[in-house]
Amino acid sequence: QRLVRERMGHVGLILMIHHVAPPGANRLTVNKGLEITPETLDYALRSLKAQDYDLVPMDAVPERIAAGSNARRRFAAITFDDGARDNFRHAAPVLLRHNAPFTIFVTTGFAARSAAPWWHVIERAAILARRGKLRIDLPETPIPVRAVPKSNGTVQVAVLTDEDRRSRDRANIAAAL
Repeated sequence: QRLVRERMGHVGLILMIHHVAPPGANRLTVNKGLEITPETLDYALRSLKAQDYDLVPMDAVPERIAAGSNARRRFAAITFDDGARDNFRHAAPVLLRHNAPFTIFVTTGFAARSAAPWWHVIERAAILARRGKLRIDLPETPIPVRAVPKSNGTVQVAVLTDEDRRSRDRANIAAAL
């Protein structure tokens, strides 16, 4: 942050937000760092305005940065990553109330529901496991793995390659002779 401030003269900032949603019971604290409440967004916008920041769209950012310290006022641009539905449901009313422009970067796989953020998949699995409703179907054929002890006391699990299996088989044959 300090390096950016020194180079840009703190002419502005870009707020990158993932989710805006009211607190929910079906959320895990591990993902809480990716979301804020509508009240927190409202507070942030009021604070920026009180500190004389101009709320600008992303396409105005390059010009504002180029102006540097010659700019009349500092700027703030607001972006949302991943295109989550809650950005429209919970963030848009707050942003419109403040007349704040914003940019949403949509991840097409998420929007088309052909992909999901890995952290949501893990969160959902943990919630289901907590309720005793998690089911994992494993393949009929076991997946060969090897455990590799690490110096820090942890163990890394790796899928065995064909070469790993051949080496293991040769070692087993040599030990049996």
